[in-house]
Amino acid sequence: VVEREGQAARLRHTPMGIRQAGIPAQQMVCKMLVMGSILGCRTPALAMAAALTVGRSPFLRIDSRRKKRYNGEDEQASMEEMKQERILEERASLFKTVGNSDHALLAAVYMKWQDEGSGSRKRFCESLGLSFNGMRDMMQAVNQMDSSLKAAGYTSSAESDSYSH
Repeated sequence: VVEREGQAARLRHTPMGIRQAGIPAQQMVCKMLVMGSILGCRTPALAMAAALTVGRSPFLRIDSRRKKRYNGEDEQASMEEMKQERILEERASLFKTVGNSDHALLAAVYMKWQDEGSGSRKRFCESLGLSFNGMRDMMQAVNQMDSSLKAAGYTSSAESDSYSH
C-alpha cells in the first residue's frame, strides 16, 4: 500500500502482507496457506504448497505401452504390465474423486498417505506408483510450512480444517 504524505510516498504492508511476511515461501504459496487456514482447508493447502515447493512430483512414471517380448520374459513382463495397469486404474479413480485437479490430487494423495500407519506407507506408495522419498520430502515441507503458519498466528484447529475433505 502506498501512502502519500505531502511529496513523500511511504510504502506499507497490507494486513495480509504482514501475516505473509513471516512465512518463508513465495507470495502465492503464502497466500494459499493463509487462505487455506481461513477457509477451513488448512491441511490440503499445506499439502498443495509442499508439492509445489518440493519441485518434483511424487508420482513415478508408468509406461502403459505394450512392449515386444523375447525369450522367456513373457510371464514376468505380463505380471509387470498387470501391476502397472492396476496402478494406473487406482490413479484414475482417485483423480475422478478430486474433480480432475492436479493440485487437489496431490493433496488427496498426501492426506491418504499421512493417514496410513508408518508400516503401511510404503505399500500405499507401491499401490499408486509413488516415490516414498518424494512423499517423505513433502511431509518435511508440510511440517516446515505448518510451523511457519503457526508462528504467523494461524494455529491448527478443527475449524481450520473443517472443509479439508
